[in-house]
Amino acid sequence: EYLIVGSSIYEKTPIFQSVFVEATLLLLMALFNLLSLLIILTRWSDMKVNRIHDTPRIILLLHGLAITGVLVFVLIISSSYDIWDVILGLNQAVLGTKVFGLASIVLTLPAFVMINRAKQDYRWSKFMVFVFQTHIILSVALIIWLYLYNLLL
Repeated sequence: EYLIVGSSIYEKTPIFQSVFVEATLLLLMALFNLLSLLIILTRWSDMKVNRIHDTPRIILLLHGLAITGVLVFVLIISSSYDIWDVILGLNQAVLGTKVFGLASIVLTLPAFVMINRAKQDYRWSKFMVFVFQTHIILSVALIIWLYLYNLLL
């Protein structure tokens, strides 16, 4: 559907491609990514889970670093935007976004499993679990957003 006002033509876009939703998604993702990495840095010794000790914190660290890579490359793309580089995939930032995006896809399910295991451990506070669960949910939304803009595959 199109709206024509004077000589301007406006196309109706889905809610997920709205500028406000995109900006909110990226800001929330950056905030929760920063929070998750700060929790990992400050509470590293408390993030063990019974019988699998180091696995949850390593998986969550790798997932957080993959999302950080995606956000950095999205920032680079947005500061030097050329539509043909995105369409043809010629830009190194687009390639970096694809690599870190695929890494975040691979690490999303293990991170979710590790958080579910960590909920049962007494060393994990409810705040830590909330931050990491929200981080994982927002990363899935970010992956969908990357796919919609041809920055993933």
